Amino acid sequence: MATYKYPRAATTVDIIIFTIREQALHVLLVNRGIDPFKGSLALPGGFVQVNETLIAAAQRELQEETQLANFHLKMFGVFDDVNRDPRDRVISIGFYAIVPSHDLIVLAGSDAEHADWYPFESLPSLAFDHKDIIDLAFSNLTSDLYNTCLAAKFLDEEFTLAEFQAVYETILTKKVDKRNFRKWISSTDYFIKTDNKKSGAQHRPAALYKIKDALKPSEKIAQIQVNNSEHENKSKSETESNNNTNNDYNKGYEQGFKKALSKITNFIKQQD
Repeated sequence: MATYKYPRAATTVDIIIFTIREQALHVLLVNRGIDPFKGSLALPGGFVQVNETLIAAAQRELQEETQLANFHLKMFGVFDDVNRDPRDRVISIGFYAIVPSHDLIVLAGSDAEHADWYPFESLPSLAFDHKDIIDLAFSNLTSDLYNTCLAAKFLDEEFTLAEFQAVYETILTKKVDKRNFRKWISSTDYFIKTDNKKSGAQHRPAALYKIKDALKPSEKIAQIQVNNSEHENKSKSETESNNNTNNDYNKGYEQGFKKALSKITNFIKQQD
C-alpha cells in the first residue's frame, strides 16, 4: 500500500434507510456509543477501511450498527465541509436504501447504543451534519420516485393498488385521485393481477398485484417459452428483440418498469 507525505482526509460513509411505518416516512437512526456526540442520535455509518470499497464499508457499517444486511444501497452525495467533524478532516459519502413497509427488527451493535425508526417530518436534533445529509437523501428519493419504480420497493412482492398509491401519497405528502390513478395503471402492461387477495377487517378482500419484473425465475422461463411459441414464425431479428426484452426485465425494477412509472408520475404532476 502506498504512503504519502501530504496530509489527507479520512473517509466515512453515512447510510440513510427509509421505510414507511404507520402511514409516514421514517428514517433509521442510532444513538452514538462513542465520542464525539456520545448518546446523540445519528445516522448509521463509520470510517472506510483501507482495504475495502465505499459500498462494502457502507454494508459493513450498516450491519455492525443495526444488524440489517444485504440491502441495495445507492450513493447520492459527498459531504466535505472542512469543519463537519471535530476529530479531524473527514469527508463522508452518503448512501440511501429503502426497506419494505412491514416491521423490521433492528438491533444496535458496534459503536451504537440503540437503533430505532424516527418520522422524517419530525426528526430530532442530530449529530454532525446528518440532518443536511438526510435532507439531500430525501431530495434524491423524491427525484427517483418520478424517474424509476421506486414506490414498489417500499412494498412486498405482492401489493394492492391502494398500497401502491399510498406510497406516492406518503412521500409526496399529497392526495392523488384514486380513479384517475388506477386508470393510468390499467393503461400499462407492467402490472400482473395475481390469484391472491388481501383481506381487510372493514373492507372486502382486495386483489393483489405484482410487477412483471418481480416474476419468479420459473415464471420468467414460462413467459419466455410462451413468447417464443407465439412468435415462432417471426424473423430472426424480431426473435432476438424479444429475447433482449426478456433480458431487460431480468435486470431489475429500473429496467422493466421505468416506462410505466413515468406515465404514472406524469399523471401525479398534473394533479398539482
